[in-house]
Amino acid sequence: MAANKFFQQELFKFSIFPKYQSCIDDLATNLADPEEWDFSDDKRKSHSILKNYLEHIFRKLRAEKQNLLYSQ
Repeated sequence: MAANKFFQQELFKFSIFPKYQSCIDDLATNLADPEEWDFSDDKRKSHSILKNYLEHIFRKLRAEKQNLLYSQ
């Protein structure tokens, strides 16, 4: 759980998501390919795999941008 908070803190330092959970729900149910977006042992279905994926990609892209800026 602590790792998830770390990713969210990094993502939310960059942007504000006032309706984050409803946006994640919409993405998971209407926009993304049909997938199981929760771990099998999750009691509360909150699309935790999708959230972790988005937060990881955000951090990766931010790091790549920094590398690009420093290499020029």
